[in-house]
Amino acid sequence: STASELASTTDLFHEDDTAAVGTRYYYWVQATCSSDTSERSDADSGYVTVPAPENLTATWIGPVRARLSWDAVPCAARYLVYVGTGPSIPLMSKKLVGTTTSTTLVVTNGFTGLPGDTKYYTVRAATGDGLLSAHSAPARLLPFKL
Repeated sequence: STASELASTTDLFHEDDTAAVGTRYYYWVQATCSSDTSERSDADSGYVTVPAPENLTATWIGPVRARLSWDAVPCAARYLVYVGTGPSIPLMSKKLVGTTTSTTLVVTNGFTGLPGDTKYYTVRAATGDGLLSAHSAPARLLPFKL
């Protein structure tokens, strides 16, 4: 591995907007005052995570079908959609509804719940390398009313 100068700044912080998702980077700081330059600081590491999809919505399109839609995540190759019975249920209690390369998914009876059930959906983004985002904020689907 190699080290190269990322930026020169007078600010107390710097954001690395060149970092690729899933790659670990190591950063050092060096101070310069007049003609003197300090030794490098101890290294600190960091990486860019896959952002979670945002603006997930769930709307009925019939008595047994609902449409889920969300904003695209730039590095996503596909999306995993989950359903559960509460907005903050543990991951192991969520059921995988399906996967898609689109930012919409139509779910049918069985994933929309029984009459009177409220369902909560979340979505995760996945890169082509298999890195996963956190779950999105949940979208609530109230019972269908005729």
